[in-house]
Amino acid sequence: MNRKIYIKKKKAIISLIFIFIFLTGLNIVDLTNYYLPKPDSNYSYYIVSEKDTLWTIADEYGFKIDKRDYINLIKEVNQIGDNIKPGSVLKIPGEVKSK
Repeated sequence: MNRKIYIKKKKAIISLIFIFIFLTGLNIVDLTNYYLPKPDSNYSYYIVSEKDTLWTIADEYGFKIDKRDYINLIKEVNQIGDNIKPGSVLKIPGEVKSK
């Protein structure tokens, strides 16, 4: 009877050790940039905050083309409509040539 209890305790301890090793291994892996898009030389990336609109983002980057054209370009590049959600990552076109 004591041998069965000893074996159960041993299995429990080994299981806890494996769980501990697994969980500490997850903390070692850095996933902070895993979900962000890969850098592209023609674009910068913008993380949308709660009060951002396409107009305020266009103001911030202020290129020499008409703001409406720039907003349409942002929407086209990101394949989005008029609504943006906080936490979304937008590709912001870099050098834009005026027409």
